[in-house]
Amino acid sequence: MQRRSCIDCRGRELHFDLARQAAEFSVLVRSAVHQFKYSGSRVMKVFLAALVVEMVEDLEIDLGAVTWVPASQQRLRSTGVDHGRILAELVADGSGVASAPMLVRTRPSAPQMRMEPEARRTNLAGAFAAAVTPPAVVTLVDDVYTTGSTAAEAARALKAAGASQVKVLCSARSFG
Repeated sequence: MQRRSCIDCRGRELHFDLARQAAEFSVLVRSAVHQFKYSGSRVMKVFLAALVVEMVEDLEIDLGAVTWVPASQQRLRSTGVDHGRILAELVADGSGVASAPMLVRTRPSAPQMRMEPEARRTNLAGAFAAAVTPPAVVTLVDDVYTTGSTAAEAARALKAAGASQVKVLCSARSFG
């Protein structure tokens, strides 16, 4: 697992306590993510979850309870699947911990894929709220960490509702 400092994260209040990725968003991993998200590949969802589960075992961290960023209504209408939920549930099952939906979207947001970092932060500001009172330790599982905007907003909502520690684990990290 590589650790790099990211200019997008320096000096920002990210609200989460830990963020780790299992792999860099290389051509191979990008292909796996896209096959999972856009083609529904069962093999790729298992592969991406296994990357995170192996990382959890290597790090020996307490996950608490696992959750995910809920898919937008637009994404659910177009794919019929909440990919974040699928990935988080597989990671939780593979790690022997509970998973639960803890977040809701409070408003629509645009897809982030081609946005610049500042636009990503603005796009998601206030976009999430806790659906339940979260446990003290929550791990947010996602497929790709890019600027940290999604993770930061989700962690902000979880902490505002009572979580004392939010960890973010992703299959991959995009450095670019």
